[in-house]
Amino acid sequence: MRIFISLTIAILLSPISSFAEIILVDQLQGGFLVSSAPTVTYVYRSQDPQRTILYINGGDGKVGVKPDWGNHKYFTEYSFNMFFKRLTESDKTSGSSSVVVFDNPTSLDQGDSFYPHPRGYTDHLVRVHSVINYYAKLFNKPVWILGHSNGGASAAEYLKWLEKEKKPVDIKGVIFASGANGTNFPSGTKIPVMFVHHERDGCVPFVTEVGSRGIAEKLKADGNTKTEYFLASGGTADPKYKNPCWGGHHTYFGAEEQVSKAIDQFVTKYSE
Repeated sequence: MRIFISLTIAILLSPISSFAEIILVDQLQGGFLVSSAPTVTYVYRSQDPQRTILYINGGDGKVGVKPDWGNHKYFTEYSFNMFFKRLTESDKTSGSSSVVVFDNPTSLDQGDSFYPHPRGYTDHLVRVHSVINYYAKLFNKPVWILGHSNGGASAAEYLKWLEKEKKPVDIKGVIFASGANGTNFPSGTKIPVMFVHHERDGCVPFVTEVGSRGIAEKLKADGNTKTEYFLASGGTADPKYKNPCWGGHHTYFGAEEQVSKAIDQFVTKYSE
């Protein structure tokens, strides 16, 4: 049985977004490599939802979201989360996507390893599967994964895990946003995959245009005809973050309108 805690907080925020809430999702399966700790998720709901987009963040994957963070600035002010919220708002995009923010309860720090191998840990992938399963049933809408930076590796590792476990693909598609170099998708991946990269992304050598284009071309060579690439431009560095991997062009700061509309158009195109 899955347990959730719902904190309705946004009824007064905007007539465009109905409400947002924090939900704790239990693991679907246990085992020696799987923690019983629930996954904390935060939901920006669309008023006219046609799909659910699960956002898996980069870095070490852990923010440390608490069940009482309903009014926390991470969800009400942080520019990157405000970027995702645009996908739920009909005055900025079609507003037809609900967005679920995924917070891993433990750090997925890869240490000195170049590729984020912890994104392939069983505990993490069972969490992704559990959250997808939960929201697919809760909203009764197809689920997409939007993996940003190291979160892009999570999306690819999840597809490989499904293949290894002989489970059906339970997501509609993937948005590989400024994804980690070294990522590779299963050769049999046929679901839509959108690659998003900013032409001035400064999070090198971990994320590069050459790297992301190489991953996209490999997918196309393997026969995925629903692979598309979007190169963002414009925007600025974010004065709040000196590390280029934490903000600025890497998180589309100042280019939110351009990128959110491109993502919205892609998921709408392949939702029919």
